[in-house]
Amino acid sequence: MAVGDYVKINHGDIEQQATALAAMKNELEENFKRAQAQVVSLNESGAFQGLSGSSFTEEYAKWTTSITTTLQLMEQFGQHLGKTSKAFAEVDAAFSLKG
Repeated sequence: MAVGDYVKINHGDIEQQATALAAMKNELEENFKRAQAQVVSLNESGAFQGLSGSSFTEEYAKWTTSITTTLQLMEQFGQHLGKTSKAFAEVDAAFSLKG
């Protein structure tokens, strides 16, 4: 094998990033809930009526769908990173036992 012709995977770094991503997802979710509560309160106060009310409802639905999708994808990607880290750790352990 030539110099540089190898694969190097640090499963610890992958796991660390999975954990960080989960924390960021939770933080984003909490921020979204706070923002959502403020927007709902504003709407319930009667700030959006008539044409602006229907426009608000449409944009609010898009916003909610978008952030919900983002949160789901962050969670899925974090889970994928966690599984990847675990798989590489198991392979490393298996080869360490053979050595």
